[in-house]
Amino acid sequence: MSLKDNIYIAIDLGAGSGRVNAGIVNSQGDFSLEDIHRFDTVSVERDGHYYWDIKTIYQSILRGLEVAASKYRSAIQSLGVDTWGVDYAWLDASGTLLGDPIQYRDPRTQGVPEKLFQKISKELIFQQTGIQFMDFNTLYQLYAEKIAGNFSIKNADRLLLIPDLIGYWLSGAVYAERTIASTTQFLNPITGCWAESLLNSSGIPEKFLPKIIEPATSVGEIKKELQHSLDFPAAQVIAVGGHDTASAVAGVPSQSSGRVYLSSGTWSLMGIECSQPIITPEALQAGFSNEVGVGRTIRFLKNICGMWLIQQCKVEWDKEKVLEYDTMVALAKEAVIDSVIDPDAPDFVLPKHMPDKIREYCQRTGQIMPLSKGDILAVIFQSLAAKYRIVFDQLSQFSSIPLNQFHIVGGGCKNEYLCQCTANALAIPVKSGPAEASSLGNIITQMLALGVVKSLDQGRELIAKNFTVKSYVPDGDQKWSDLVNKLRRLLNNNKSS
Repeated sequence: MSLKDNIYIAIDLGAGSGRVNAGIVNSQGDFSLEDIHRFDTVSVERDGHYYWDIKTIYQSILRGLEVAASKYRSAIQSLGVDTWGVDYAWLDASGTLLGDPIQYRDPRTQGVPEKLFQKISKELIFQQTGIQFMDFNTLYQLYAEKIAGNFSIKNADRLLLIPDLIGYWLSGAVYAERTIASTTQFLNPITGCWAESLLNSSGIPEKFLPKIIEPATSVGEIKKELQHSLDFPAAQVIAVGGHDTASAVAGVPSQSSGRVYLSSGTWSLMGIECSQPIITPEALQAGFSNEVGVGRTIRFLKNICGMWLIQQCKVEWDKEKVLEYDTMVALAKEAVIDSVIDPDAPDFVLPKHMPDKIREYCQRTGQIMPLSKGDILAVIFQSLAAKYRIVFDQLSQFSSIPLNQFHIVGGGCKNEYLCQCTANALAIPVKSGPAEASSLGNIITQMLALGVVKSLDQGRELIAKNFTVKSYVPDGDQKWSDLVNKLRRLLNNNKSS
């Protein structure tokens, strides 16, 4: 590191793991990323519910900041936090945490949306928020708490979404960053305000919700006590794209028109960037979301189950013998099976026994049941690729220009086999990388807040100049068209049943 280098710290939390990364930028425009500290985003199961062990996660963050401080000292200019969406914590009037946040995969929200629809229609909710209907959206988590009469909602003073909670602990500032707020399904993307009438109809008081701020906003210095205890410089805490997908999309180096992005991790989020939300009956019917992006964009996208299926299979198989990801890919490549699953079927939402769930799904739908690990993995990979093609075709119906480019970022882009499967299923070239797009988007948003870059496009150019992108060409095998059509039939059968 040169004495002239500036350091920007990205705290990037996914639903499976977290990382503290350092962006190193010099005056010549050289930009590199250094892995400072990695850790699990720890969860616990207690009394039949799934929680985030948020204090342990926070201590892991502090450990990463301490390591960064020992290495970079006063070169650190700022830090920013991005995390998964929808989950939240309750604080009392003194700012004390009222228990661990419940995870979005907790079963408490099953059937809750239908109860709310009895009071307010799906059409009206979509009209006010433009967000895809998923059981775990914050709206339904809160409504589940209201129905249950939970202690926290009765005694709370403030609700903070997870990146805003970490930002509060680091800076003392209370806010709701706009991109993460847009995942709740009670932010209006047209007015930019909380959807007051929707909240009132749901019986959820707006008084819990902080003031909304834009990404690329400094919320103040890291707290004095943390500067002292971590030997950390008086760096700025920046509200970046608090939703990790917002940061990942900001970190996509390609800027061409006609581009579809896929942020690939535990979830796959596929979409296009728009200047205005698309809130139409067709968008509602197709299940798309209008989430807010960095730079006042709209991320018109769909949430698709991603590496969750692979991760959960690995959890089961590791109980017998640890199976490395490279070995899993090799097993998938060797398998020959033409069964497919809908990755987003309710069968696969909850953890545990994932291989058995995949076998049962294939058997129930009249397909060959995958028996070996390789067969199960092949079914997952080809099903993800086929689902990507179906969503890509849906996106094309909402774009005013032809969609002819596909760019994968996030941890999943390191899986070359999945990238090649995706190119084969889409029948167009696919680009992948960088894997750490969330951290990179986080960092260039910090730089935007500090005036180091003048625009999001300039930040993306910096990423494109310094980070590698790979290309994949479709192999033209007819089997991919057959697999996509088989999945289409399964989805259509589910709609009609």
